[in-house]
Amino acid sequence: MKPQSICLTYVCVMLTLFSACKKEESTPLPTSFPRKQLIEQFTSQDCSYCPNGTNLIDEAISGRETQYVRLTYYCGNIYDDFTISTNVKVASALNISTMPSMLYNRAQWDWEEQTGVTASGKVMHPYYFSQFVSKAATTTTVSISINTAYDEATRMADITISGKNIGENQDINLVVMLKESGLHAVQQDSYNTWNGWTDYVHNNVVRTYLNTYKGQALEFDGINYKVSLDYELYKSYNADNCSVVAFLVDNNTGEVINAEETPLVSGTKGGSDFVSEGIKAVSVPESYPEVMAIPNSQANTQFLTAQYYLSNYTVNGNKVIEILMLSTNFYESQGSKYLPTATLYIVVDDDGSNLPIGTFQLSTSGEPGTAWAGQKIEEEFTYYGSEFILANYKDLNDGYINGFEWLLTSGSVTITDNSISFDATTLSGYHVTGSFSGQITHFTDDEMPIRKR
Repeated sequence: MKPQSICLTYVCVMLTLFSACKKEESTPLPTSFPRKQLIEQFTSQDCSYCPNGTNLIDEAISGRETQYVRLTYYCGNIYDDFTISTNVKVASALNISTMPSMLYNRAQWDWEEQTGVTASGKVMHPYYFSQFVSKAATTTTVSISINTAYDEATRMADITISGKNIGENQDINLVVMLKESGLHAVQQDSYNTWNGWTDYVHNNVVRTYLNTYKGQALEFDGINYKVSLDYELYKSYNADNCSVVAFLVDNNTGEVINAEETPLVSGTKGGSDFVSEGIKAVSVPESYPEVMAIPNSQANTQFLTAQYYLSNYTVNGNKVIEILMLSTNFYESQGSKYLPTATLYIVVDDDGSNLPIGTFQLSTSGEPGTAWAGQKIEEEFTYYGSEFILANYKDLNDGYINGFEWLLTSGSVTITDNSISFDATTLSGYHVTGSFSGQITHFTDDEMPIRKR
């Protein structure tokens, strides 16, 4: 072939490649992306009106559930299995003052109250949600997708959130969290049963935050963004019932501009809602005495949870692990409902990050390796030490315990990897025995349940 022909062929090939690249570069971007709506609900197990709030939201989005991402923040402070400290911070930051409350995309809305008065705000009662459930924009200029890879053996998850921004606004924060559904626990409910549920199914429960509750600023490479996170799933969480949720917040308006969720484990239901059939409260005969020793009916009580965490105080300079057990059973005495609880304080000589295993004698010494028996000061209404309580359930809404209480003063506590039992004598001389079992979990500061006495 002549040199001129070689040059001509080379030029033709280069022109062809340039033309192909030019064509690829000129592929038009979409003008918008699909937008999922974020529903954030604020509730508590002791909120008797909250199950009805959940029902109102269910009804409002019925048949269109896939268009929404739902989160339920438990932010009570009374024997709540699902409240975590970060949820309380979120509720405060978003001006949540009553429950049930909700936000819809954290946007400002106007709604008509029952009295005919028009109200406006971001925080609303779920009763008003149906008035504007279909008024939110269904498209946005920022896309979001989630990819997860979960290792069952190590319980480690690799999570990637990515997307494109074709709009002008780049002041956007990304919030990533883990939610779990299908959680069986007690729930106060004045609409369906005055006694509440002992086996209510809690869905869309915010478990933990995978970055921070305020999120992190997105950094864009052109129009693209990508964030990688890893997380070790706590052993008390059911991986098959968990989902990763991510949403984007416009920092100029505070509004959520897109949201997405995906199961933590591919092929599972993830955080999808589970149906609660509910089991009504258990009652004992009316002859149940007002003053008595622990009833035989409470022997071998099955506790729903046995949660432990490092206490915020010390005994004689030693750290204390607090173990809180909450029963699934209600008991009735002369018209009042009581919920059995047990609180154990174990004195340790380490950092308190692990559950102490073994048999611990109840003692007032406060020495490491003992279960703290403590004392009770009537004048100050102050209680110290491990105790077994029949808490008057109607008073829990007011933030304190009013009921039969037995302070454990002598005996022993045995702790294994998955159960707790004790044989102890109470301050008043009654003899208490029981085998109390439940899944035992260590909580971080962010995931630690909140309660008050």
